[in-house]
Amino acid sequence: MVGVVVEIMLLTPSDLGEVEINRARAQQEEFEEPADQVMTGVHLIETSDGKSEWELWADKALGYTGRGSWNVENVKVIFFSDDGVRFVVTGERGTIKTDSKDMLIEGNVVTKTSNDYIFYTESMVYSSNVRELKTAEPVRIKGPRDGKGYRMDLTGIGMLTELKDHYIYIHKDVKGVRPLEEERNLYISSQWARLSTLSSEAYFSGDVEMIVDTQTITGPEATLKYDNNQSDLKLIEFRGGTRVSDENKWATSEKLNIFVPEKKIVLEGAPRVVQNNDEILGEVIVFLNGGKQIQVLSGKANLSDKFGVE
Repeated sequence: MVGVVVEIMLLTPSDLGEVEINRARAQQEEFEEPADQVMTGVHLIETSDGKSEWELWADKALGYTGRGSWNVENVKVIFFSDDGVRFVVTGERGTIKTDSKDMLIEGNVVTKTSNDYIFYTESMVYSSNVRELKTAEPVRIKGPRDGKGYRMDLTGIGMLTELKDHYIYIHKDVKGVRPLEEERNLYISSQWARLSTLSSEAYFSGDVEMIVDTQTITGPEATLKYDNNQSDLKLIEFRGGTRVSDENKWATSEKLNIFVPEKKIVLEGAPRVVQNNDEILGEVIVFLNGGKQIQVLSGKANLSDKFGVE
């Protein structure tokens, strides 16, 4: 017991997922004797405190008394979260521990959420005691779905979702693209990301960079907000100090909001815009028409005609 406690304290959630995957694979290789039990057309339901925890279907299940586990083939599992969101996980094969009800699902694993996210990875681990779905492997994420399909496309390393919570975490190396109107694209990268299973938001943190048209925006954290129906990306919020630059000027501010449909960028919190030797300061500075026009509220400027300032 002491050894188990020390391990959990020292490893990150991503590391734990990798450890559990390696243990399950080692057990699969260790036992080569024929299965004690064989079932086809398997359907299992697991409950906890009177609530459904998961429901499983598989083409075949092989039981091994010596190791206290089942191997399943062509498996589909629905995991039920406390907030009502369902996670449907499918894979080519899996292992279920009969005592702990922990699972390993492997081989072209696809996870679909009931709020329209899809995750692609090679393995997924379910830890029953803490009710977590996780993987330490590369993952691809698409969603949320809007009227034109799954248009946000992200990649990263490692994923964790706590079914008692309503967040999905992508651990590191997040990169992605989201098409906008008029054949424009939003490119994004960050150290890690958090997706919500309840609200229409995606949060990015750590060296966030977004590129839209000729503009590059950087900052420590940013949030993408969709409308209530997740049909359109409405707003991008940067916080904690940001910088935006394009072909001939750059700007800094404490906060920055991008109103996507209007192609408008609003800088607040000591905003400053610089182009060559020209400079604009103000309480609020607004870029209009993709940065071609600038509005300054309660500010001052030292500039030439090039800026097109109102």
